[in-house]
Amino acid sequence: MSFFAGGYFIVRGYINEGNGYIPQNYYTVSNCIGDIIPNTWAWNKTLSKKECNQIKVDYNIDNNQIQNIRETTLELMKNDKFQLPYIFPSIDIAREFYIKYFSHLEDVKIMGISLNEKYTNEFLVEEGNDDFGVSVNLSLSKSIDSNGKFIGYEVLGYEYWGFHTMYCHRNLINYCITELHINFNGRGLVDTLEDAEKIVNSIREAKVVAEPALWQPWAVYEFSIG
Repeated sequence: MSFFAGGYFIVRGYINEGNGYIPQNYYTVSNCIGDIIPNTWAWNKTLSKKECNQIKVDYNIDNNQIQNIRETTLELMKNDKFQLPYIFPSIDIAREFYIKYFSHLEDVKIMGISLNEKYTNEFLVEEGNDDFGVSVNLSLSKSIDSNGKFIGYEVLGYEYWGFHTMYCHRNLINYCITELHINFNGRGLVDTLEDAEKIVNSIREAKVVAEPALWQPWAVYEFSIG
């Protein structure tokens, strides 16, 4: 079965602050929960002093580093080496960016996502005209980089240019456990495509409520950061 790459992401782990159903240090390409690097502050034309100060705290970087990151991100965008909203088209570019600017952070992973051919075709029919990174990458029909380690499936809902995750919904996770009898692995993901499709079908058949989005079973990979 062919799987096609949707892109590569630099992700910080989610710090669980009382939401017990979300795994501690959960890594996801959904910016509903995950902290994707770089995010909008790296390419917005304006950046307020308040925003800048918060970025310095969040990422332990100074004003000069913020400026360099912004300049580099815009240059990468011009050369199709960085795609909105926060996607790298290759693992090499993502790794180089991470090493140059964020290697001092300990809670960071580089991740890639892919869809099998059936769901890729569905995605391109439904969302393929939005010109954002996921659509562009899937349309190239390239396999995920072979150096990635498959860690499971995440049910993600694509809406306009970003993702919701199954962990956006406590009711969905509870339904998976109590009604579908699905076990999540140590990373909070689903081990088999069959189980991931059960979740997708339950959402599509309105057996459980979720955000209105294109929900699909994405294969998730982790890559070396050094």
